[in-house]
Amino acid sequence: MTQRTKSKFVFASPARTAETLFKYVSPEHV
Repeated sequence: MTQRTKSKFVFASPARTAETLFKYVSPEHV
């Protein structure tokens, strides 16, 4: 995960951060 992506998560709301995080992580790790 890049620093820029992390910044986007930080600025996003906690709930959306979790949702988006799973959407980003799941495809990459599967």
